[in-house]
Amino acid sequence: MYADGILTDLGTEYRGFRVTTRSGLLCQRWDMQDPHQHPYTDSSYFPEDTIMDVASYCRNPSLDVESGPWCYTQDANVKRESCSIIKLEGIQLL
Repeated sequence: MYADGILTDLGTEYRGFRVTTRSGLLCQRWDMQDPHQHPYTDSSYFPEDTIMDVASYCRNPSLDVESGPWCYTQDANVKRESCSIIKLEGIQLL
């Protein structure tokens, strides 16, 4: 588990608890469809056991290499935004 940063550009290994975007907007819960509807409605997209466990944490269910971990925001005018998570250097995946 790498809660403090990401090891890859995808950041799919990220298990941290960040709930704000790069600009400071609060993340929408993944198990909610308001204010933004989305297709990531079950835990198969996430490392957590249930969609409720994902809460509103920054994740990368779309495998977007350009943004890394991201989230839908609670701001009705901003659908999604990347999260500012540092990339850890010098650590190898096993």
